[in-house]
Amino acid sequence: MKILLLGGSRFIGPKLVDQLYSENDLVVFNRGNNKFNYPKNVKYVRGDRDIPQDLKQIENTLFDLIIDTCGYNELQIEKSANIIANTKKYIFISSAAVYKLGKKELLTETDELEPNTAFKQYGVGKVSAENKIKQIRNNANLSTFILRPPYILGPNNPFNRENYFFDKLIKNEVIDIPCDDVRVSFADVDDVVKAVILFKNMAAVGINIFNIGDNKTYNFVDLTQLCAKVSGNKVKTNINKNVEGFPFQCLPLAVNSDKLNRLTKTLPTPLEKTLFKSWEFYTQNKKKNNA
Repeated sequence: MKILLLGGSRFIGPKLVDQLYSENDLVVFNRGNNKFNYPKNVKYVRGDRDIPQDLKQIENTLFDLIIDTCGYNELQIEKSANIIANTKKYIFISSAAVYKLGKKELLTETDELEPNTAFKQYGVGKVSAENKIKQIRNNANLSTFILRPPYILGPNNPFNRENYFFDKLIKNEVIDIPCDDVRVSFADVDDVVKAVILFKNMAAVGINIFNIGDNKTYNFVDLTQLCAKVSGNKVKTNINKNVEGFPFQCLPLAVNSDKLNRLTKTLPTPLEKTLFKSWEFYTQNKKKNNA
């Protein structure tokens, strides 16, 4: 299968490359801002999807599948429209931030979307991107998958999420939490990758939308305590609405993933297990950096 991976150098991308490169004709297109050594049989094309001239490098190639990990707004999708429209299957990594928040605790795929600024321009952009994708891919013969995770966690997370807590825990610092009344859910990065591989092999046409994540919800005190548990550290927390640098917003963001769970016939990775994997990676990196 000839596959184009848009993005592919930070978090989800390298894991997808590992899963795909040996049995597929894989092309990776990104700006090259993050150092990643691709296997020899992966074709790497350096370019910015915001620059039409860069996209011309791949426009004349017919792909069986496009996996889009870095489409953040309507304009980016529109500039890539010729490529996106001419492939049999397209998988888009969206976000649970597209939903109208606060309506209910666990959001389902049929719930209302709202292009608000709750997550700054991120949620607004993802809503507009999804709408443009639906317009471009409005063909009953094409196969389109949209995946909506909440916060993604796991080893080698480029965002300062788990590590924010681990850094404070090993220093025995009090962890200030801006709110304890907001509930969120999380997705394991490996579960996201598995879902993409599943969609790659699925024979389904039309627009197919799936949430992905742990149906269990947590507040940020729960998350802090689990980080302490997997790291074997004691934790001291304090509710402080004015804390700076906290890696999550005080907004509900939790999804119901039953639709995907029924399809995979498996349950998502428990948050504690995800955090343990992150802690192991964190400690291994600390040892390397101190060697």
